[in-house]
Amino acid sequence: IQKDGSLSPEVSERFNFTRPANGPPVGPVTSRQDHSYAHEVVTSPDGRFVYVPDLGADQVHVISIGPKCSDSKVASSTTVSPGNGPRHIGFYPPGKSTLAGMLGTHDEMHHHVGKTNAYLSCELSSSLIPFEVDTKTGALKQIGDPVPSVPPGTPLGGTPTGGPQRTVAEVAISPDGRFIYVSDRGDSEEDHVTIYSRDVKTGAVKWLKWVPSGGRNPRHFSLSLDKEARYLAVGHQDTGNAVIFERDVKTGDIKRIEGAEYKGFPKLAFTGFAPF
Repeated sequence: IQKDGSLSPEVSERFNFTRPANGPPVGPVTSRQDHSYAHEVVTSPDGRFVYVPDLGADQVHVISIGPKCSDSKVASSTTVSPGNGPRHIGFYPPGKSTLAGMLGTHDEMHHHVGKTNAYLSCELSSSLIPFEVDTKTGALKQIGDPVPSVPPGTPLGGTPTGGPQRTVAEVAISPDGRFIYVSDRGDSEEDHVTIYSRDVKTGAVKWLKWVPSGGRNPRHFSLSLDKEARYLAVGHQDTGNAVIFERDVKTGDIKRIEGAEYKGFPKLAFTGFAPF
């Protein structure tokens, strides 16, 4: 990044990913996993690592960041069960400076016990996978099995090789670390936002409920920027509308605010809050 904020015209470093050499050349969902598919890039809370969920390879790649771009390297790749399709990843706590601004000293001490966790939304299995993060190496250690985002017994639809009808997209963690939210897509009438509870000691998650999102294909949503994140905004790609919810900070539940809907945004892909 140059002094004026622009990017250097030349690429400083490039990383190319492939499916695991010791695995089959194509993943279980053949239409989506015939090659590596780096879906997102997220910086670790301490700024020392970059995480790349790879939907096509069923992996999360970890890049260590050196003093210079040329010093950066792929430190490791964490493999998840075949067919999960990693999409997005979020961390708790989000970083010392961010956490201090959002919570303050008392809440930080109460809700965070020294561990860093990562939460991976898996598009093709419609599930959430919790990890413990090794802050020295950046490596991820899975905590238990993937936790489905849909109510028990809900079919995902689709076909094994073509992919499911129901998929997940965005993931976000409440500022106090007690709840995790994931957007679900693929319903024939109205999609949902899934709410998980998070064990603040172990980092494990438990499915609580899902709430109708107010439209179809919630590709993205955001928690508001106040220290308790009292609101949630959901953007729907297919119906082109954004819907605002109020969040109960004690129970984690969300309730749609009457009249707080904004329409007429074709192919809406992002909905966020501006600082005020």
